[in-house]
Amino acid sequence: MFTNRTDKATRPIHHQLRRAFSLIEVVVAITILALITTSLFAIIRGAVRGATEIELLQREADQIQRFLDLLRRTFSTLPSTASKSL
Repeated sequence: MFTNRTDKATRPIHHQLRRAFSLIEVVVAITILALITTSLFAIIRGAVRGATEIELLQREADQIQRFLDLLRRTFSTLPSTASKSL
């Protein structure tokens, strides 16, 4: 009987299928990778910016707290007969 199947070992090399990525698959993969990378950098940049803002707010809160402590010490050391005048 005649069959269309041939043994892989007997096929010439140019007839064997080579498994590889096409150019369009490579371009799509690189594009997806670029989008993911850009998104990650944006997220990281936002996180750093947020951390910087939090640090600045914390410094301002510390300065306000020190000022309030100074006012408390000042007013607590005033004599009981002290009065406010304009």
